[in-house]
This record gives sequence, C-alpha cells and structure tokens, in this order.
Amino acid sequence: MPSQRATGGAVNEFLKYDTKIEPEGTEYLRSQLYEASESGDLEVVQVILELGITVNTTNQNGNTPLHVAAKSGHNEVTNLFLKCGANVNTADSHVKTPLILAAENGHVEIARELLSATAVTDISIPLLSAATEGHTEVVRELLKHGASVNTANKDGDTPLSRAGWNGHVEVVLELLKHGANVNTANKTLPYEASENGHVELVRELLKQGANVNTADKIGYTPLYVAGWYGHVEVVREFAETLC
Repeated sequence: MPSQRATGGAVNEFLKYDTKIEPEGTEYLRSQLYEASESGDLEVVQVILELGITVNTTNQNGNTPLHVAAKSGHNEVTNLFLKCGANVNTADSHVKTPLILAAENGHVEIARELLSATAVTDISIPLLSAATEGHTEVVRELLKHGASVNTANKDGDTPLSRAGWNGHVEVVLELLKHGANVNTANKTLPYEASENGHVELVRELLKQGANVNTADKIGYTPLYVAGWYGHVEVVREFAETLC
C-alpha cells in the first residue's frame, strides 16, 4: 500500500520522472495520475500513489483512475490499483463501472482481473456491452463467471439480440451454446439478422435449423424484411437453403 505522506513535501520525488513540469499541488498530481493511467505509465502511477493521492479519487465525469486504466487496456496499472484497494463497483456519470469499460473495449485480461475481485456486484451489463461490440473472449469470460445469458436492459435488449443486430456471428454462437433465448421482446434473431443484411449470420442460423418463418407483430417474415431492405445476398441465402 502506498504511504499517506503529504504531497507538498514530496513533489521532488515525482520530478525525477518528469523534469519538465512545475508542481501545482494535489490537483496537479491528480491530473497526472489520470494521464499516467490512460497512457499506462506504471512508474508514474506508483510515484503519485506514494505521494498520497487516493486511488479512489474521481474526476468531473465520476471516473476513477481504475476506470481510465480499464478502458485503455493497461493490465499492470489496473493490477496495481486493485492491490491498492480501488473500488471496482464505482460507476461514472454514464453509470459505467471499470468492468463495463473493459468489456466494451474488448480487454479480456483486465476483465478477468476485475472479475477475480470478489467485490464485483454486477456482471450482466458488462456481458451486454461485450456482446454488442463483438468481443467473443470477453463474453466467454463473463459467462464463465456466471453472467446471465438472457439479461435484458430497460429496452428489452439482450446480449443475443445486440450481437445479432450487429452481425457478430462468433458471439451469437457462444451465447446460443450457453442457452440464450432466440426470441427477443419484439423480433427473432433470424429477423434481426435479415433486417440488417448480415448474410454470414443468416447462413449460420439456417445451417443450425433456426425457425426463419416466424413473423413480427405486423406479419413480416425474415425473408420478407430482407427483400424489403434490398439485402440481395440474404434473400439468395434463403432461396438456396429453403428451396
């Protein structure tokens, strides 16, 4: 754990690592801690923590240094923050925790480290984020740690529906393997894939025998909506498979 020495009398220690700066007290050191967290400068982070800046300090956006390191993908800095007692459940002004930021940016090693912290309280929203962005390895890690495969946000979106909407085939297959429900609140997975022209996903769903005849509330089928939006390759895939 870093010592709790006052920053004023120990600034020269920090100057050894950056001789171009003019120290301006605690606020200056806090700003440098955020910059070092973003760039992954472990040495500077260690020095600033030694000077007494708290690891759980927050900026105007509610971000802690751990948020910044997790988003930027710096494993060593993240590990140091965790060892120094960083709060893994602090949410920023966008209601995002460090785990959510790691998940949506595809940093699987950092996600794994954060998940190993027993204090993590919610891993379902990070699953939704990782699935949306197509980060298969992060999705796999979250599922391994017990994330609910059918979790839904306030709009009814599930990890499967978001992965399907964005055409992330590998993520879709991983979620299906873990029992994801192919029927979302409003549309089926084949419908979403067809609507967005994701031919590879449609091909995989057809190969697995997915029901592609289920219509939406208006009565449109996946084949109809693919034609409506002009997704010729998807229509051709249906024709070759179903005829």
